[in-house]
This record gives sequence, C-alpha cells and structure tokens, in this order.
Amino acid sequence: MNKIILLLFALATSFTVIAQSIITGTVVDETSSPVPYASVTIKNSKTGTRADENGNFKITAAPGATLVVSAVNFGLQEVQVTGTEPLTVHL
Repeated sequence: MNKIILLLFALATSFTVIAQSIITGTVVDETSSPVPYASVTIKNSKTGTRADENGNFKITAAPGATLVVSAVNFGLQEVQVTGTEPLTVHL
C-alpha cells in the first residue's frame, strides 16, 4: 500500500514539473533600451526574479501564467506566458 501511495506521489510531482518552463526575456523602455534590474514576478504568487544589468531575465512559469514586470520610474506591465519563446517586455 505504501509503495502505491509513493508511486502516485512521484507521478503527481513529475506532472507539476513538466507543466512549467523556463521563460526568458528582456525588459526594455520606449526607445528599446534595456531596463536594468527590473522586477519580474508571477502574478498571485511569491515567485519572482529580477532582470540583470542588460534587462535580461529568466523565470520558471507555467503556460498561461501572468508575469508582472516593474521598475523604478516606469509603470507596471503584465504579460501572459503563451509558450517558451523569449519575451520582450516594454515598460
């Protein structure tokens, strides 16, 4: 019985991991210049990261998740994850 429960738990955990992808992208301003150190979080979660000095970021998110991107002196931008292609977020 314990082996069956352990097997079911392992299967459920593996499906959760498979459903998430590493999303990469760049945060830019209205002139397409990089926005360094922008905050990138998944809406309604505690998961987040920040862009590097060149505006590049990497975050693990499920398809359909909404990324909330913000930076000092810029407005907030929400972007939906639709696949695994790199994103360009305009603030």
